[in-house]
Amino acid sequence: MKKVITIFAVCVFSLFVLGMLNAFSIPYKDIVFTFISVVILSVGCFFLRMETKDVKNTRRFLKTMPIRLGDFFFAVVTSVIIISSSFILNYLESTFLGFFGIEISQSGIYGMQSGNEILLLCVVAIFPAIFEELFFRGAVLSALSKKPDVRAMIWSAIFFTLMHGSFFNIPSTLVAGFVLAAASYYSGSVYVSMIAHFLNNVLTFVLYIYSERISFSGLETKLIAVLIPLLLINVYFFLGFVSGRLRKNVQSQGKMYNEGEKIWKQQQQERKER
Repeated sequence: MKKVITIFAVCVFSLFVLGMLNAFSIPYKDIVFTFISVVILSVGCFFLRMETKDVKNTRRFLKTMPIRLGDFFFAVVTSVIIISSSFILNYLESTFLGFFGIEISQSGIYGMQSGNEILLLCVVAIFPAIFEELFFRGAVLSALSKKPDVRAMIWSAIFFTLMHGSFFNIPSTLVAGFVLAAASYYSGSVYVSMIAHFLNNVLTFVLYIYSERISFSGLETKLIAVLIPLLLINVYFFLGFVSGRLRKNVQSQGKMYNEGEKIWKQQQQERKER
């Protein structure tokens, strides 16, 4: 377990440092940093796989299991929870810090240099959704825990937050990391969290593209009034999905136990007849 945590921490620290370097003006920064991030996450997945020998199937280790139609709905629900909770938490945080005269400056996508929208879409939405999910919600969760464990989800969310390196977005990123981890765990597939992550980042990308035309100034309280009930409704659906999956797991385990008991009784009966 110590080796797993060490690998995990080294990868997160490397990504954190890379994020800090994002403040400097470097030629082709978007392409170079995205490539380095993909390499770090891929290498991290490889070493975590080597240290997790009890999971023999690599596909199961990365949680790249096929999803059903209902999982797409679960992914959309997860995405709505992340988007709405992020807006609410960031608004509350900015309001609280505003009392002390602290203003939150825009970062991340707003600091990128690329004028190519297709390249920016890959950097912001596609690559993070694929490689961050494979690492944090696939390899890391499998390496930290053999069965659904809230502690593993929390650790995954904490390191996911540290990796982003934004002090002012800690609450929203922490919640997003935990919700994505839960979605991956209880759906049994990292593809669910990938879709949710992608939808969240696409919205960020769209807001960036149309940031000059769209202004939320003066509309924050009205948006909050809409987002709070929307968040509660989707949390209800999310918990309903999780409880449904847990019931199915219990039922399937019960069936396996009953079948095993039947086989054992048959064997005992055959021995008596002999």
